[in-house]
Amino acid sequence: MNIKQLDREKTINLITAIIVIGFSISVFYHYILGAYFGLGYPYNTFLFTPLDRFNDFCNLYRANINLDPYPNPLAPYYPFLNLLIYLLTFFPIEFSFVLYSMFVIIFFICLNAVYLKTDESYLYITRIFIFSFLTYGFLFTIDRGNTDGLLAIFLMLFIFFYERNKTLVSSLFLAFAIASKVFPAVFLILLLSDKKHKEVLLTIAIVILLTIGSLLLFQSNFYDNLIFLLKGHNMSNNPYYQIYLGNNNLIQRGVSLFTIFKIIFIEMGLIKTINMTKFLSYYSACVIILFFILATYIIFIEKEFWKKTTLLVFSMLLFTQISADYKLIFVCLPMLLFLNSNKEQISLYAIAFGLLLIPKDYYYLPNIVSDSGAKDISIAVLLNPLIMIAMMCMIIISGLKSNKERINIADTSCGLHR
Repeated sequence: MNIKQLDREKTINLITAIIVIGFSISVFYHYILGAYFGLGYPYNTFLFTPLDRFNDFCNLYRANINLDPYPNPLAPYYPFLNLLIYLLTFFPIEFSFVLYSMFVIIFFICLNAVYLKTDESYLYITRIFIFSFLTYGFLFTIDRGNTDGLLAIFLMLFIFFYERNKTLVSSLFLAFAIASKVFPAVFLILLLSDKKHKEVLLTIAIVILLTIGSLLLFQSNFYDNLIFLLKGHNMSNNPYYQIYLGNNNLIQRGVSLFTIFKIIFIEMGLIKTINMTKFLSYYSACVIILFFILATYIIFIEKEFWKKTTLLVFSMLLFTQISADYKLIFVCLPMLLFLNSNKEQISLYAIAFGLLLIPKDYYYLPNIVSDSGAKDISIAVLLNPLIMIAMMCMIIISGLKSNKERINIADTSCGLHR
């Protein structure tokens, strides 16, 4: 076997080893700093500040108690997601959070059980536990109580049924995801690449119905809420988001390329002199162009399903201006497809996936503050996007080479026939 190639079992073993080693070292490192050196946050945990634990869920719960979420900055999401959270407000907040968390946890256990199958029962159970409970994105999502856990479920169910050609059911779950937060709309490119144009129209139609139906149920005026939503005020007028985008030393702990640019501006002492509003417009234009190029590549050149999914997930994480660490939970989607792609894979892909699943906060940038109020922005905020970019480049270069070979073979075949 070529040293650069791994079969399924060896690939799973490699990623498992990276997860266990990375998780163990991080826990030990933070325990030493907290217990023996007496250091507080962020040195005593790789998660977000304990003072704000579970508040992504709790704030959204409180904002939707009366099903009147707009223009509350604690409920910036799209109507369908607010409606889903409203259904949980019929229970006490503590019970609702436990119910939501258990739903996400049980789903991910089942998800890993489906994709990590092996004949050895002890090894099977061990892998399920490690992939379910020791990965950074999953732990960060549960710790925050963030609804991206629910979106990850919608998207994984979309992919699960899509792989099995159950297009109607898959379109329904993709519509659930898009109607909750718009960024999963990138997966419409996957449908277009397979020439499933009817499914694209069906998904969009369901999103519109879910959005309008949810707005009709809101307590305040339907027309005012619709205009508020169409103008994007749920995002653009949100003061919590604006602070990440402005001329200050505060950024979100996440994986957005915008965050990397802002870190560079801060470290170079340029943040006060740059017009961030204008820069944001340039950034948005550039990522739209980049996504168009990427979408063209996926539609016309890339053939492997897991690679298409990887490119879409990574673009979904990197290109948005706001992309917190809990979004790393989406890395599990292409990673599990990669493990079950039924062919030997390059070990670098496995290493890259493994590194994205572990905490890497061993050095904190001294000049930058996050929304926790602490200087807890670590080198991981730079490393995770760079790993994704490197992996995307590997996939695209490989795809272009394969496409060139296919063209050469086709030309040779045509020459022989002549």
